[in-house]
Amino acid sequence: MGCPVMGSSPKSKELGDALKKFAALLPQCEDEEVQLHTCRNRVASASSFTQKLWGFGIGRGHCAEEASRFSDCAAKKEAVSVHITKACAGGDHRGIAVAYDKCLAANENNATACAPVLQGFLDCARQEAQRYQKRVNVTAAATKSQ
Repeated sequence: MGCPVMGSSPKSKELGDALKKFAALLPQCEDEEVQLHTCRNRVASASSFTQKLWGFGIGRGHCAEEASRFSDCAAKKEAVSVHITKACAGGDHRGIAVAYDKCLAANENNATACAPVLQGFLDCARQEAQRYQKRVNVTAAATKSQ
């Protein structure tokens, strides 16, 4: 998911800005993605001699570790997004956009009058992102100590 209004396009600069701030609260997977891309390029451009060495167990012709790290990060990003959406947007990934659109319709497209809708969502999202991270840290610490 990654975005509480997946599939809709922002109708205002304010909504677009709020969605960017929401996305910034989620785990960022760019490093993992770059590592995976770099590995895949390395494997794809390996010489035939290097490829033959892989058959003897020398080096590696796969990116399983990088793919796993990227997949884990993407899954965490999805989980945080779902958690925030349930807590702050009524469980519907379009919830904030619908609430904002209703506010605009009721207030003659006055973005200033509807700013509290977006700010309330972002405040809730920040809190929930922190709560989620604390819960993950506690679970990880408990697992590590066993």
